[in-house]
Amino acid sequence: MATQKTAQLEVMKVHERHWWSGVVDELRGVAKEPRGMISLVLLGLLMLFAFVLPIFDSTDPNFIPREPKNQGISMEHPMGTDHLSRDLLARNSVGLGRTIINGLGAVVAGWFAGIAIGYTAGWRGGLTDIFIMRGVDTLLAFPGILLAIVLITIMGPGLLSVGVAIAVFNIPSSARLARAGVLREREREYVT
Repeated sequence: MATQKTAQLEVMKVHERHWWSGVVDELRGVAKEPRGMISLVLLGLLMLFAFVLPIFDSTDPNFIPREPKNQGISMEHPMGTDHLSRDLLARNSVGLGRTIINGLGAVVAGWFAGIAIGYTAGWRGGLTDIFIMRGVDTLLAFPGILLAIVLITIMGPGLLSVGVAIAVFNIPSSARLARAGVLREREREYVT
């Protein structure tokens, strides 16, 4: 009787876990390894540099002062200045933050698009499934770097074209996983 109640409590504890508890468990596992700890520390420093430094540093990264160009490291400019006398610390921190946001946004957009495509293919089945998955297989046939070069050439240079290239690169894998999940669940007894 006591073991049954204990088992029920453990099941309830598992269901009460929050979505971030799995992330925390993974981070603990990574932190146990020395290389993992070094990677987490470096990632944390990069995040501080990208998102916290611009809050405290009031220097406009695009401001062009009337100062000598290409200054070296100093107290006023810890990373020096560029050929237009702009502060390199401010420019690097703002640029890193934009790059991180663009990369994460592109990956998430690719996942969502791939999941929607995979769900549609798995749920509709038939010719819809065949046509959608052949399109996904076509994307998989091209090397990722070639696909990115073609998309950037068509769209022109810029953050948007790089983001679209990253998103398109992530669509096939998430579409195949989503379709496989739908096909597996579609065959269960509770699905009518």
